[in-house]
Amino acid sequence: MYCYRLEIYPRGDDQFDDRFHPVSRTGLIRDQKLVMKVARLIPCPQADLLNITLRLLLNLSFDRDIRAQIVRIGLLSKLVDLIDDENQRLICLCLLYHLSMDDRTKGYFTYTKCNQQLMKMIIDCKEEHLEPEVIALAINLALNPGCAEQLCEYKHGKGLKLLMKRAYKYKDSLIMKMIRNISSHTSPDIKNQFISYVGPLGETLVTEKDEAFLTEVVGTLANLTIPDIDYQALMDEYGLVEWIKSKLKPNSADVELTLNVVVLVGTLCADDACAEVLAKSDIIQILIELLHGKYVFIFVY
Repeated sequence: MYCYRLEIYPRGDDQFDDRFHPVSRTGLIRDQKLVMKVARLIPCPQADLLNITLRLLLNLSFDRDIRAQIVRIGLLSKLVDLIDDENQRLICLCLLYHLSMDDRTKGYFTYTKCNQQLMKMIIDCKEEHLEPEVIALAINLALNPGCAEQLCEYKHGKGLKLLMKRAYKYKDSLIMKMIRNISSHTSPDIKNQFISYVGPLGETLVTEKDEAFLTEVVGTLANLTIPDIDYQALMDEYGLVEWIKSKLKPNSADVELTLNVVVLVGTLCADDACAEVLAKSDIIQILIELLHGKYVFIFVY
């Protein structure tokens, strides 16, 4: 009953009712070591008690110090194991998402089977739209180099291929965001897996109408600073100079897309041949106009 009474309070430290207890929620943890006591109930053979306990942890996990304590006492792997329990899966995914918000914690996920489980849930999903808790956690973990490698290693190294296939099948901008996060890492083992997708990504720039999906594709290409990519051939084949001009308009409503196109221009300029082509166009003047306009923050970003 004590766990239940704690669990039902609104989430968020600023909403915790101090009338229930004379100290703050963080004070509860530090003074009474509540997380340590709660940890003894995970896992628990009584499904209802386990669910209430997990909800209590979720409520507490809005506090960064408490999230760190949850990881420190070894609850992460236990929470990952509970993903297989249909009754507890959703609440566990929410908890794991909270834990994944801290950069220092992301790396600990590589010592669990979480990345493999996420890939299975994403690839095996028969519905067009994934559960938001699943893809949100995957997007966060993809920002960690070790997790990104594990995501790509799924099915004997077919992880990226399977993600690309699903992203394009459903034009899923969230999976594409996950792919973009994977592409942000400097590891050659990760970067080189993208070489075969440069052509399709380039084609998407000039054919895609969904701006959310397009933004993630542009961001992915902008991350691919790989010497083996012939960016000049890509620019010529898909007429990217004119496409870039069409997207760098001062009055564009999509600020994020504009930002990503600017970053892509920077990536293209790393190739001497591309830099020469871009210098001869009026893109430089367009960038100057953006600098003087409302997009000044883009260059500070």
